[in-house]
Amino acid sequence: MLHDVDKQIADDWQAFRKARRAPVTHTVVKIIRIEADKLGITVEQALTMCIANSWLSIKASWPKAVEEANEIRVAEAKLRNADKTDVECTDDLRIVDPSRVVEIKGKLAELAQRLKVGT
Repeated sequence: MLHDVDKQIADDWQAFRKARRAPVTHTVVKIIRIEADKLGITVEQALTMCIANSWLSIKASWPKAVEEANEIRVAEAKLRNADKTDVECTDDLRIVDPSRVVEIKGKLAELAQRLKVGT
């Protein structure tokens, strides 16, 4: 069901749902894929947001989901367009350790702010 998601993130999300007695079904995964697509983010990013915010699922209509998805898209776009002498980045922007989500979000926000000031 989640073959395109980092195994650790998928396992963590499934464990979280199990602890909350919310089974992972094909329908649940399908809905998350649809909502992630509406937000313009990957399923992996959507699941990471779910884990970080203690959400069982995600909805494109939730203001916090929209805000975080926008931050992800803006930061990724700036990373793609940034001068590599100013910013060290890689093509692989997947978050592999959900416990570092807050730290990574902070770094992305800091990077976005640095790039905003530089323009």
